[in-house]
Amino acid sequence: MIRFGATLSRRVAPVRRPVAYSIPTRPFAAAGTGRGPVSWAGLVVSGAVACAVVAYYNVEKDRLQTLVMTKQKTTGKPSLGGPWSLVDMNGKPVTDADYRGKYVLFYYGFTRCPDICPSELVKVGAVLDLLGPDIAGKSLETLFISVDPQRDTLSQLREYARDFHPTIQYLTGTKEQIAVATKAWRVYFVKANENENDDEDYLVDHSTVLYLMGPTGEFEEFFTSSVNAPEIAKKIRAHVNQETSSDGEIGPAEVLQATLTKFGKLLRSTK
Repeated sequence: MIRFGATLSRRVAPVRRPVAYSIPTRPFAAAGTGRGPVSWAGLVVSGAVACAVVAYYNVEKDRLQTLVMTKQKTTGKPSLGGPWSLVDMNGKPVTDADYRGKYVLFYYGFTRCPDICPSELVKVGAVLDLLGPDIAGKSLETLFISVDPQRDTLSQLREYARDFHPTIQYLTGTKEQIAVATKAWRVYFVKANENENDDEDYLVDHSTVLYLMGPTGEFEEFFTSSVNAPEIAKKIRAHVNQETSSDGEIGPAEVLQATLTKFGKLLRSTK
């Protein structure tokens, strides 16, 4: 027990002062002696190596990106297409095989579509005008396939065709035939805004995509509604003329890589 007024004392350990250590140093060599820690020759070599590493990195990065894009183009093509059988607006039966040897640009829609289908067909007409008669109707056929067989009769299709480009062909069929033709190209469509009091009063919600089929029936390319007519015409013309697109051109990275490869071979041959 501690009483008030008592003096408390404790033993305080003596404070140790830090010991100073000396680090041996080596004086720099005098200027011009060439014996300093870093010489001019070393700086030049280090800079050259750094530049070579950066250049190689950039080339390798571009090469890998090109390889990835090539794989996407090779293996990323959707598995679309398949046999179908429909009738044209004159009642003539047609199949996908009837268009072998030509490119086919086609669109799924319905004649009572209030806005999207007419605007897309107008754009298709602009594409055909840009391609000209040497391609449109010869190397390229254009189809409008109805997804509304209930109302898109042959007479309705013929009346509808009068408003658009004359080379566009209009096809329809039974519900079963339309189901097969849409499934082959993964086209979505469903009735919407149906009127319970009128079986003929409804809209059809459907995919708004233009498809390009190749001469052997394979899928080549598709165009959404955001792609304009000149761009579509350019790509179709490239397909028809079997031209390589701009993606296949050699860029600066490929040139640099080829140059470095040749330079490396040259250095090895001089050793």
